[in-house]
Formats: sequence, C-alpha cells, structure tokens
Amino acid sequence: MKYRDQRAIAAHMSTLTFTDLALGGTNDRFAELLCVKREAFAHEDEIRLLYCDVEPKRGDGTVYRYGFDPNTVLSSVEIDPRMPQRDADAVISQLRLEGLTVPAARSTLYDAPSFTIPLE
Repeated sequence: MKYRDQRAIAAHMSTLTFTDLALGGTNDRFAELLCVKREAFAHEDEIRLLYCDVEPKRGDGTVYRYGFDPNTVLSSVEIDPRMPQRDADAVISQLRLEGLTVPAARSTLYDAPSFTIPLE
C-alpha cells in the first residue's frame, strides 16, 4: 500500500485517463490506483491482495481460493465500523471457525464516546 498526501494523489490522478482504467489490458494502472490511500490511514498498514483472472483458468467464476495464512501475516483484523455489531460478531465467529487466532473486532471509529458526569 502506498500512503500519499492529497497533493501527491491529485498529481497521480492527473496522469490517468479513462482508457488507462477501463481499457488497461492487464489492468495494472487500475490495480496501482487501488493501492493508494491517504496518509491519514497509514497507521492501518493495510495489505490488499488483487487478482485479475483475465482468461479464467483458476477461478470458478465466483471464488478464487488463494493460499494465505492470516495468523502468520496479520497482527489483527478490524471489521468496518459501519457494520452493525451483531453482523460483525457473526463475521468474527465465522473467521474463528475458519481458524483465525489473531485479535479481531469491529472498529469503534464511528462510535459516540460515553462519559459519566457526576451530579455533584
């Protein structure tokens, strides 16, 4: 992942054309774009796995299985904060059933803070 400031992102976007993204052949320009995020998110240290099956050989049209052990690569898994807690719990339960052992939780980024104010 490349974390860039707004100026660098704007400069990068100015080098792209619709043809680069929509008719890119090997999709490398589009893939490159998917690996750029604003600097404000650098703390995420995000990993993205991109796969383009130009001539379907490995996928079945719906899912492509890729050997990846999250317990050796990831330090934690954070679920989108917009997902309801009940749904996030279901996703985490499924990940645990699949063998995930690293910490996993729904992000609290958008949750309103809770304070206790004494009456005295």
